[in-house]
Amino acid sequence: MPGITLNLTDQKRITKFLKGLDPKARGLVVDKGIRSIGRATESLAKTKFIVRGRGKKAPALPDKLTWRTGRLSRSISTDESRAPKQVIVGSSVVYSAIHELGGTFNRTAPTHKDGKRGKFHKASYPARPFLEPAALEVLSKQAAGIFRALLVKLQRGAL
Repeated sequence: MPGITLNLTDQKRITKFLKGLDPKARGLVVDKGIRSIGRATESLAKTKFIVRGRGKKAPALPDKLTWRTGRLSRSISTDESRAPKQVIVGSSVVYSAIHELGGTFNRTAPTHKDGKRGKFHKASYPARPFLEPAALEVLSKQAAGIFRALLVKLQRGAL
């Protein structure tokens, strides 16, 4: 699944914070923390970085991705198969990458009602990222709190 990869090494402060723990406890905290960060990124991408309520016929915004059918938003998920070192937050729909990164590609216009095939033309889309800003916001504003809460739970024996 294409997406944003979140590595523990992306956050030096968190890595330093965890070095003082014994290896077993550190593994447990890292595993739960990285999974929580992935799920928080998924949630934020769906709710903050895709603008809702504009309808299918509203013109696209130049710098924000807009909700049309909800398919892209529903497709955003977190792959935790590589945890505890890494989670991947991404989308399974083919057009997610063009919205995230922008670019130009060749496409075919829809088939006409009379059965004639549409013409090929180039389509250009500006970058309207939704995964990367969500990941950066979670890492900069929430990750330390997530790990702090897990360490408190660990100290209380609730982890």
